[in-house]
Amino acid sequence: MQVHPAIAALRADPPLQRRATAEVEAALCRWHRHEHVSAVHGDLLRYAAGEDLTRLPMLASLMAELPVAQDYVGSFTSAIIPALREQPLAEVPLRQSHSPGYSRLLLWQEAGVTLSLSTYEPVASTIEPETAQFVDCERTELIVSGEASGWHLSICDQGRVKADRKFWCQGDSIRCHARRESRQFLGVQRSVTLLQLIRTPKRPAPTLVYNLADSALVQQSSGDKRASEQVMALGVLGALGNSAAIAPMIAFASDPSHDTTARWEAVRQVLALDARAGLNLLSELSSCQADPLAQPARSLHRDLLRRQPELAQASVEPV
Repeated sequence: MQVHPAIAALRADPPLQRRATAEVEAALCRWHRHEHVSAVHGDLLRYAAGEDLTRLPMLASLMAELPVAQDYVGSFTSAIIPALREQPLAEVPLRQSHSPGYSRLLLWQEAGVTLSLSTYEPVASTIEPETAQFVDCERTELIVSGEASGWHLSICDQGRVKADRKFWCQGDSIRCHARRESRQFLGVQRSVTLLQLIRTPKRPAPTLVYNLADSALVQQSSGDKRASEQVMALGVLGALGNSAAIAPMIAFASDPSHDTTARWEAVRQVLALDARAGLNLLSELSSCQADPLAQPARSLHRDLLRRQPELAQASVEPV
């Protein structure tokens, strides 16, 4: 494998690595100390504590007024780019993600609130969306530069999904209410750079996906990252087929403090490992009317016995 001489020199010189990192970190600290930047970050702390965006003047203007957003982004690039010119192999100490046509740089994060700088590269899409996804988060965006077209999607009071064609350009602000609105870029005419402010609750409700043709709910998944990890772990335990996992999974499914989606996955895995234990678990869940799993547990218990009557001997009837 060939290694560029500059990279080889950096790898062989730990003090040089530390100096490169320190210079970029110092530039980032200087940016944080800018008066308008620190004022925005002060409002972000209040926003993370639950304050309404309309009561936070600096943050609200950042997400609604193009000159304010340009000043904020410009001060960031003016601080970081010279440092990277001096230390081209240094890494900016901010979380980054990249995929074809899309890049995201996380500028600030606190208690479920993120402020990011995102870019979308030009693309012409001829594929019309068939579904709409609604996530439990408040999303506010301001287009700092570029042009894009797509859909603004919303759920009406009647439960119908409404799709409106939109064209967004520099200076436009996009606001999406949690689980009621979303947007999809389908075509990017000029590279889009946008500031993206997202607030996610501590225990987000499930993410919902609807069919645009008939507004039917086609998918529901946990909006909680921790719950998603638990669902994956439960799936692995079930796939291992170890009966020793049954008791812990029953305890998990019976605990209402856990995410509902993850609890239901535990029920599924218990049923797969031991039908008797699974049916008894369904009966126990059915007996607590306040439990959100009571009704689905009762329905599943009834359906299983109707399809496989022989299971009745192994089951306790739900209350």
